[in-house]
Amino acid sequence: MLRGAKEMCEEVLPNLLIYVTGDFTRGKSGSHIRFGQMIELAITRFHNVIVYSYRSNAQDPWTKEGEYRFRLRFPAAKLVLEDQTPALKLLVRIKNFALMLAPGRAKSILGWRLPGQTPGYDKAIASAPQAALLVNFIDGLTELNGVDVADVLVDTHDCKFIRYAKYRGLKLFACKSLARLRSEIGVLDRVKAIIAISAVEAGFFRAVLSDRTVLLVPVYSDAPKVATRDIKKDVDLLFVGSNNPYNRNGLKAFLRDHAALLEDVTLDIAGSVCEDDELVAIAGCCRGARLLGWVDDLTSVYARAKAVIAPVDGSGLNIKVVEALEHGKPVFASAHARDSLPAGCDHCVLPIDERLIRRVVADQAWRHDLEQAALSYSCGPWLRGDRDHVMELLANTPAGGGSASSS
Repeated sequence: MLRGAKEMCEEVLPNLLIYVTGDFTRGKSGSHIRFGQMIELAITRFHNVIVYSYRSNAQDPWTKEGEYRFRLRFPAAKLVLEDQTPALKLLVRIKNFALMLAPGRAKSILGWRLPGQTPGYDKAIASAPQAALLVNFIDGLTELNGVDVADVLVDTHDCKFIRYAKYRGLKLFACKSLARLRSEIGVLDRVKAIIAISAVEAGFFRAVLSDRTVLLVPVYSDAPKVATRDIKKDVDLLFVGSNNPYNRNGLKAFLRDHAALLEDVTLDIAGSVCEDDELVAIAGCCRGARLLGWVDDLTSVYARAKAVIAPVDGSGLNIKVVEALEHGKPVFASAHARDSLPAGCDHCVLPIDERLIRRVVADQAWRHDLEQAALSYSCGPWLRGDRDHVMELLANTPAGGGSASSS
């Protein structure tokens, strides 16, 4: 039987290496927020936490400011950055193509590496004996320069093939989508354990990978935020989101479908989603809509809002819904956003219905009840899920995930 993670940490002071994709320190997306929560939790459980990433990430390249933010927030963790060379990028493409052709050879394919291309990664593995390896996103396994996948825990964040299809407007039965499904299942069939962000995806992984350990961790954070009560609630609705297709398309549809509602109900929109030109144009036609752009500290933005909307499709768990609940805000959400949450959210996460929206805006007493339900739900054990089990598995991982240390 496995011992508790805390007991193991105190006994052997285990090492942990976490792979993240790009600079996440500004919290621009749900995955960035999850990276930060994961590292904060790991620091409390592990003696030596190393965070590894490629400096030249295409979407979120690391800068000196990002490195400074990391050191300020995680002084007990070590950040290892290095450039992903053209040769490594080519190797990633070769691995991904090979996995689509031969998913049954995933263990061997993911072990492919180019010696001498990642000295930082090699040194990190060598400096942390028997380090457990926690990889974010399935693609992270091909991006690493050789990995012994059997000792790895992978936080999926979502279903890769679903994200691929929806980002590109493909049917799930399209050949390109199914090719990603083949590689995704082939990879997950070889890892030590799979971490799912939503109950829906955990159920899917358990159904197709019956002999793999699948763990559900909606959030890694233990410290919900409490809404500021002394700020006047002068904004009816709030949307917060990054500039990804799920957010853009969902919000644009909401603005079009509920233009009449927004004649007398106000909506503030915050986040990099405000950078989308079409969204800016549509919002400009809605009298009640206001674009705030990127906001570094959302505390006062949440405090001023009466409710939050999440009219988004996609895969995984919408972290911004959880964040809104932690601020004590009732949420009007799409069917996907509601279904991805653990059970018990019905009293604070409501369907998008104009009648209900108008009632929440106007009925202060009911809104207060919904706020209390949101805070109670956000503190519940269902959002923690199998978090302690994840830490326990990592503490009991017998050897490092990197093959780099052996060559």
